[in-house]
Amino acid sequence: MEKQDKIIQVDFAMLPDLADALKMGNHFWLVDNLTGNPPRPRPADGRLMSDNYVIKLSFPIIFFCLEGSMQLSVNLTQIDVGPNDVMVLIPGHIVERWTASADCKAIAMALSGEYASNFMNQRSALVLQNYVYRPRKIHCSDLFCRHFLQVYQMIRDVLQMDGLEYRDELVLQLLGALSYEAAQQVSIEERGRAPEKKTRQEQLYVLFIQQVMEHYREHRDIAFYASQLFLTPKYLARAVYLHTGRHASDIIRDYVILEAKALLQMGSYSVQQVSDQLHFTNASFFGKYFKAAVGCSPRKYQTTRSIKL
Repeated sequence: MEKQDKIIQVDFAMLPDLADALKMGNHFWLVDNLTGNPPRPRPADGRLMSDNYVIKLSFPIIFFCLEGSMQLSVNLTQIDVGPNDVMVLIPGHIVERWTASADCKAIAMALSGEYASNFMNQRSALVLQNYVYRPRKIHCSDLFCRHFLQVYQMIRDVLQMDGLEYRDELVLQLLGALSYEAAQQVSIEERGRAPEKKTRQEQLYVLFIQQVMEHYREHRDIAFYASQLFLTPKYLARAVYLHTGRHASDIIRDYVILEAKALLQMGSYSVQQVSDQLHFTNASFFGKYFKAAVGCSPRKYQTTRSIKL
């Protein structure tokens, strides 16, 4: 049966005004279900979002799991998050499934794109951005977790104080301290990881995926990616298939279709505009490409699955 995906482009302004959430203007938001903040009711199966929805982020958000577990699918990658794990999602990440155990206790913090840009000149931001470009969690030491909770509580206190003239700057400095500690955890993890011997096929697959994530909006032909890697299309296609059991063209298509669905569901683009943004020669060709992958035309998908926000 066809999966009825409904993809929402989530902007910072769409974050919910929950009773236990704290916001700082239109650029910082946090919430938790720790002591004093009772867990928010959720379905018995632990789903935090419906299987019929897919979320595309336009801002960074950080999750810190203290107890229990969470499972989520980000950019087609399944990730299991447990105690002492930090998960950083960045703009462009697409979340398809997200569940949590009944005993899960976690912290979530989100920053607007403009506010997050204040970190871009810090070494810690570069380390973290490079690490989470391919979605994955950061497992942290007990010492880091204690520091994180101390700084997090300071941020909560600052947000709840009245009359602070330098509130934005204080929060920014505290977040900066957390980013450097997280970057240190990444460095420790990278140093402690035993060097892995990758097969030639695996090496080429990693390079291929990096290129696809950067260029799938403009290029769907494997010949382009082969030329980027100085290979013949046949050689690259075989290497990808041997490593994954999937055809390279299908992998490229998955990224294109996820983006197409997201654009269609935003409600601000026509089928022609989506076709243009994804660099199809015309809307007719885009329609055939989309229908072959999804089972219905882009217009039908848009009209029957759009979400009114």
